Amino acid sequence: MTRAVPLVALAAASLAMDIGIARLGYGLTLPAIKAELPGSFGLYGAIATLHLGSYLAGSLMAPMVLRRLSWRAAFVLAHLLVAAGMLAQSYASTVESLAVVRVILGVAGGMGVLFAIGSALEAVAPPRRMAASAVMWTGVALGMVLS
Repeated sequence: MTRAVPLVALAAASLAMDIGIARLGYGLTLPAIKAELPGSFGLYGAIATLHLGSYLAGSLMAPMVLRRLSWRAAFVLAHLLVAAGMLAQSYASTVESLAVVRVILGVAGGMGVLFAIGSALEAVAPPRRMAASAVMWTGVALGMVLS
């Protein structure tokens, strides 16, 4: 149980970043993006759709990654990619580069969420998993507030 508490807290922080900030925070940045880059809100909506599709792809790829890497290595790699993607997004100078970054963020975020939740729930005793899941998913709301 001593290992479970920090993993649940880390998973909540991960969901705050992966979903609350990197995924849902995109909508908050659209006015600033539109002011800097050419294109309509429809175009930026299409980029958001690419991101969501790549999130699904990352979720589906996660089991293949876990066949090659440990939970810890997969978690760290996915979240390094999310952090790098968030940084790269701030430097995107074209609509195309923004789209590429959003796809990378989607794949990394999709994997990162599964790695965070899976590794934390493995460390939690079965009777406590529902409560742990509630704490982890509260991280999304925290990320939205921080956004």
